[in-house]
Amino acid sequence: MQRRLWVAGLFLAGASTLFAAGCGSSTPAPTQEVIESINLRELGEAYRTYVLAKKSSPKKLTDLREYEAGYPMALLGLKNGELEVFWEGELLEPEAVFPEAKSDKILAFESKTPKEGGYVLLTNRAIKKMTPEEFKSAPKAAPTSSSTGTTKATP
Repeated sequence: MQRRLWVAGLFLAGASTLFAAGCGSSTPAPTQEVIESINLRELGEAYRTYVLAKKSSPKKLTDLREYEAGYPMALLGLKNGELEVFWEGELLEPEAVFPEAKSDKILAFESKTPKEGGYVLLTNRAIKKMTPEEFKSAPKAAPTSSSTGTTKATP
């Protein structure tokens, strides 16, 4: 009797292991592009959150500080000078979770992009990798009002 219980327990343990192995996550792993550009993606969402709440575009880093807990990579990238923004740039379709508007205008970018190439955030919140030449010739986000242009993180 004891041996039967032991065999049944062993069988159940093996079956549950096989069952658990077949129940892995069906969520695909993030692509290298997503990993490399996560701070820009967060910046796009922080910028969008600000626009929706304030009905205007942020003018400087301190405008986004209240969203730091929700978008830590974006704010850290701005503080460290890894990201730059065309402050007051107009964001397309901020009310849309997935905007349908097409854009080729740069809203923000990795600081290395003008010299080495890298990722940019477009005004429709799409992420694109650009060469220095592409970056130089690409249109930049126009301010919704007067702006001082691109700046690094300014308090």
